[in-house]
Amino acid sequence: MIGPPSLSSLPPPISLLLPVFVIWELVILAFLVFSAVSLYFKRLELAFILVCVCLLLFVCMKITKQVRIARKKKRRMLLPLSM
Repeated sequence: MIGPPSLSSLPPPISLLLPVFVIWELVILAFLVFSAVSLYFKRLELAFILVCVCLLLFVCMKITKQVRIARKKKRRMLLPLSM
């Protein structure tokens, strides 16, 4: 017998971290554009620094996302099987 979907099968609401990730992606894009502009003006040191900061932000964003997914998975595993 097929019944209404349970609460666990419904999609989760939009995360509060989604706007933070969007802002981080915009900052990364801005750093990439600024590094291209600084390369155009032959500022190699500034371009290198901006690319390094961009990569650091990208890695931090990926680590934060993985930690959040791991916490969600751990929380899900702690629920009793009857739920």
